[in-house]
Amino acid sequence: MEKLKIIVDSACDIPDKFLKENNIELLPFRIIVDQEEYLDGIDIDTEQLFKFLEEKRHITTSQVRATDFENAFIDCAEKGWDCIYLAFSSKMSGAYQTAKLISQNVKEKYPDFNMEVIDTESGSTAIGLLVEKVVQFKNDNLPFEQIVQKTKELSKKVEHIFTLESLERLKTGGRISKTAAMVGEFLNIKPILEVNNGKIELFKKVRGYNKAYKKILKIIEKRNNDLKNKLIGISYSGEKEKAMKLKEMITEHFGTKDFMVNMISNVLTVHLGRSGVGVFFINEK
Repeated sequence: MEKLKIIVDSACDIPDKFLKENNIELLPFRIIVDQEEYLDGIDIDTEQLFKFLEEKRHITTSQVRATDFENAFIDCAEKGWDCIYLAFSSKMSGAYQTAKLISQNVKEKYPDFNMEVIDTESGSTAIGLLVEKVVQFKNDNLPFEQIVQKTKELSKKVEHIFTLESLERLKTGGRISKTAAMVGEFLNIKPILEVNNGKIELFKKVRGYNKAYKKILKIIEKRNNDLKNKLIGISYSGEKEKAMKLKEMITEHFGTKDFMVNMISNVLTVHLGRSGVGVFFINEK
């Protein structure tokens, strides 16, 4: 399908080169620092965000602007392109609902416009893996309806397993309960989290990163041990060394050769903090 436009938001982590090569449009979330607004990835870089976090500035985020959705969708409609927007999980952001409403309004003006807003129930490189699949479907010339259906099915099968230095930012942002966040107050306790039905949940807690990595490998093996020929996503915040160590362990354990390694976007760093690493894969078991 040459005229399929793929749109994502900045909660999706995927290499810039891949975005450019496949003409994928990325719409920015907004980061608010002491009431001053920045567009994620445009007006603020990672170094500046880390500085704000260290200074303990009041930092929040806000979804993609409605006008950005409208402009992107209308542009596709006027060019005669089909369009799929892979949205950050609706359980963690209002972007999906806003885009859904705007797409319906645009389709009323352009009745022949094929447009689908998909709740990925995911974030970070998990969405990146779904985007990679959509590009494959597009290159295989699958019909629009089939691409949409396959993508929705795969979104239910993406595994997210990650560990953080602390749950403080998740607690501050209201994305995990205060009770669950108490685990982060204990000395050297590393939480292992997952995304279940679009929501972040505390899965296990272990002492130290080495034990956390080993536990992550066991969880992956239990869920799908046939990963040799799969694309595995790894995301990190702040310290790439942690991601590369986990990559090496996965390669040794499963024989995996194909990885998509990304630093998480600024908007996700606001909620996850500046030290963590996660693994993502599509579980078609």
